[in-house]
Amino acid sequence: MRFFAYHREQSGKGTMELELEESATVATLLEKVTEELPKVIAHPNSVVAAVNGEYVPFNQVLMDGDEVALIPPVSGG
Repeated sequence: MRFFAYHREQSGKGTMELELEESATVATLLEKVTEELPKVIAHPNSVVAAVNGEYVPFNQVLMDGDEVALIPPVSGG
């Protein structure tokens, strides 16, 4: 998976590999990341997910080898 902006700053890394059970969803992945790195995903409801470059809903089932990007909310003015 890939981290961007705030998530990258909080995790100290741009990428992370996770092992998930078969038929895991983006929501499952988000829960696992939140458990392992609680400071990174402070507000899970404001995160947008992309799988292999396409925005997806949290119920999207993940396949082996998928690249997931968690995109934090945009801030600024």
